[in-house]
Amino acid sequence: MDNKKVFSWIGIFLVGVIAGGLIIYLFCGNCSVICRESCKTEGKNNGGNVKDFVAKISVDTANAYFNCYMQHPRSISKLVAFSVSLEQLTAMQLLLANDSTARGFRIYMGMYGDPLPVNMVVATDEAGNDNAENIYKTSFSDPCPDLCDKESPIVAPPK
Repeated sequence: MDNKKVFSWIGIFLVGVIAGGLIIYLFCGNCSVICRESCKTEGKNNGGNVKDFVAKISVDTANAYFNCYMQHPRSISKLVAFSVSLEQLTAMQLLLANDSTARGFRIYMGMYGDPLPVNMVVATDEAGNDNAENIYKTSFSDPCPDLCDKESPIVAPPK
């Protein structure tokens, strides 16, 4: 191969790398800027008390957080919300009362019988692992989508 062909291939490779970097920046870098500007948090969870991170926010802040999530490349855009029924909340309270290692909960979807949909609630530990010794079955609550409040001000398009 002569030097002109080698330099030509190197040039094409470099143009491809630069173009790829520009595309990644346009899709991801721009979103990071948008998210930093529109989704500022009132506090960060630095591994401290959970109550230090839980804060009441306005509808406008919730809307900004939601739209940032929907625009972010790491979002799971098919799942935008889920409902926690009183049955599931009761299961969580029972798990919390009987499991001193519980640091969170996971709700699994399942089917049984005819088939009928069911949810299963399990406590998770600090590492995020399920405590499968105590699992509660509850009635099924649909994730959003399909059952969503499409009129909620939280899910309105960005202003």
